[in-house]
Amino acid sequence: MKPLEYSDSASIDTGPPAKDARITLVVLLLLLSALSINLLYPGEVFLASRYLWLLVVPLALAAGLTSALEKVGRRDVAATLAISFLPLALLAISFPRSITPARSEELLWLFFSYGCAFAVVRLARPRQHAAEVMLLTVCGVVLLVCVAALYQHFAGLGHLQEAVSRATGMDQSFRTELLTRIKSGRVFANFALPNSLAGCLATVLPFQVLFLLLALQNQAGWVGEKLGRIRPLVAALGSIQVLLSLAVLWLTQSLGGWLCVLCSSFSAGAYLLARRRVAVRSLLWPFVLVLLAGLSWVFWLTYQRGFSLWDLSAGDNPIALRWINFRTALRIFADFPVTGVGLGNYGTINPVYQSNPLHVTQYAHNTVLQLLSETGLCFLLLIILAAAMVIRKRRKDHREALAEQYSLAWHKTACVASLSAWSVHNLLDINLYLPSLGSLGVVILSLWTILSERAPAIAGDTSEFRKAPPWVGGVAAAFLAVVALLVLRLYLGQMRLETANNLMEAGQFGQAQEEAEQSIAVFSRDSRAYVLLAKLSLLEGAGKDGLSQAELLVASSLYQKAIALNRYEAQLHFDHGKILMALGQRDQGLAEQERARELFPSEPKYQIKP
Repeated sequence: MKPLEYSDSASIDTGPPAKDARITLVVLLLLLSALSINLLYPGEVFLASRYLWLLVVPLALAAGLTSALEKVGRRDVAATLAISFLPLALLAISFPRSITPARSEELLWLFFSYGCAFAVVRLARPRQHAAEVMLLTVCGVVLLVCVAALYQHFAGLGHLQEAVSRATGMDQSFRTELLTRIKSGRVFANFALPNSLAGCLATVLPFQVLFLLLALQNQAGWVGEKLGRIRPLVAALGSIQVLLSLAVLWLTQSLGGWLCVLCSSFSAGAYLLARRRVAVRSLLWPFVLVLLAGLSWVFWLTYQRGFSLWDLSAGDNPIALRWINFRTALRIFADFPVTGVGLGNYGTINPVYQSNPLHVTQYAHNTVLQLLSETGLCFLLLIILAAAMVIRKRRKDHREALAEQYSLAWHKTACVASLSAWSVHNLLDINLYLPSLGSLGVVILSLWTILSERAPAIAGDTSEFRKAPPWVGGVAAAFLAVVALLVLRLYLGQMRLETANNLMEAGQFGQAQEEAEQSIAVFSRDSRAYVLLAKLSLLEGAGKDGLSQAELLVASSLYQKAIALNRYEAQLHFDHGKILMALGQRDQGLAEQERARELFPSEPKYQIKP
C-alpha cells in the first residue's frame, strides 16, 4: 500500500475573493457551532439546543445564499436548493392529513433545518482542508462527550441514583425503570439513551481513526503541515480519542452501536478494495480480527445485560422488541398507505396496535419504517429517487476513482465508513428525529458530496453563468428570516408551556394559568396547553367548596379543544369522559371512555367500566 500523501490539488483554483471567503467562514462557523452545541447538549433532551439549531441554520443559509447568488449563478444555486429541499417537499405532502398537526409541524421544521444544513455546505463548497478542520472540530467535541461519559460512569451515576431515590414527585414505575437503568452502569452522557450515544460514537469513530493514521505516517493533512514538529502530540491525542471512544462505546452496552462499528469497518474495506487502494491480502487479517472481536463483545454483552440473543421470546430481547415496533409501523402503513399519519405521529397512534402496554413506544427504532408509516407512498417515491441518484453517483465516482489523490481517497473512505455507521444506526433507531444525530449525519453527507466532486472549489471565472438579479437574494433571505421567526414562535410557545407545567407543580396556579394562556396565544396547536388549563381550573375548584357546574363546563370545553387537536390520545378521551359524567351527561361520558378503550385497548385502567 502506498504511503498516505496529503494534497490540496482537489481545489484547482485560487479560491473566492477575500470578502466571499469571510462570508463562507462565518456561515460554516455558525453551522459548526450549532452542530457542536447539539452534540454536547443534545436537542432531543435540551429544549434550547434544539431550537438554537432550528434558528441558526436557516440564518446561515440566508447569509450563504446571498453570497452564492453573486458568485455562482442562479442555475447552480437552484439545483442545490432543489436537491436539498426535495425530501422535505415530499414528506410535507402528508402534513394536511396529519392526525396531530403540532407534532408534525415541529418535525417539519427539523427536516427543514436538515435541508438548510445540506444547502449551506453545498453552497459554501469548503476545500479539502476546510472540510478537514470541520471534521477535526467534531472529533474534538466527541472527545469532550467521551470525557463526560467516563465521569458519569465512575461518579455521575451514583449521584444520579441518590437524586432519583430522594425525588418525591416522580411516578413510581418511572422511578423503578430509571433506577434499573442507572444500576446497569450503561452511560449516556447528555443523550437521552445509551444507544444514541453509541450511534454518535460509531459515526465519528472513522474520522478519529483517519486522523490517527494520517498523523502516524507524518501526513496529517493541512492541519499537520501547520502543526509541524508537534505531530507526535497529534498522534498521541488521536490514539487517546480512539481508545476513549471504544471504551465509552463498551460502557454503553449497545448492540446496535457495535454493529454500526462492524458495518462501517467492512464498508471502508470494501470501498478501498473497489478502488484498488489496498490488496485483498492486507485486509484479510484485520477483517478476521474485527469480526472475532465483535462476536466476542456481543456474547459478553448479552451475558452482562441478562438475556440470550437467540431467545426471541424473552421480554427484554432487543431483537424481539424491535420486531414488534417494525411490525407496528408496517401495520400503520397498511391502514394509512397514501399519506400516512403525519410526521411524528407513530407514537400517537401506536397504542391502537399494541397487545401489551409495555410495548407502546414513541418511535419505531427504524427511521425508514417510521417515515413509511408517517408519510406513506410519498416516502416510497423519495426512496426510489434517492436510489436512482446514488446509483448514478456511484457510476460517476467509479470512473474517477483512479484519478483521485491518496489523501482525498482516505478522507472519502472515512466519510463512507461514517455514513455506513449512521445509516445502519438509522435502521436500529431514529437518528433523523433527533437533532444531534440527524444534524451530524446530514453535515457529514454534505461534506462527502463536496469531497466526491471532481473540482469541489468554486470556479474563479463565473462569466459563463447567468447571475441572479440582486432582488432574488433579498427575497430568499427575507423568506428564511420569516422561517426563523416562525421557529422562534414555536420555541416561545413550548418554553411558556414548560414554564407553566413547572409553576403548576410548584403550586403557583395563577402564574401557571397566565403562562399557559400565553403559550396558546403564541402557538395554539398544542393540545397540552388546553389540558393544562383544564387541570388548573379543576384544581382551583377542588381547593374551594367543590367543583361548580361552570368550572366543569369550562374544563369540558378545554378538553374538547384538546381532542380536536389530538384525537388519537386515549387519555384525553378518558379524562373528558369523567368530566362529562360529573356534569350528569352519562351517555356522552361513557362514549368518550369507550373511545379511550378503542384507542388503547391494552391499557388496564381504561378497561374498568364505571
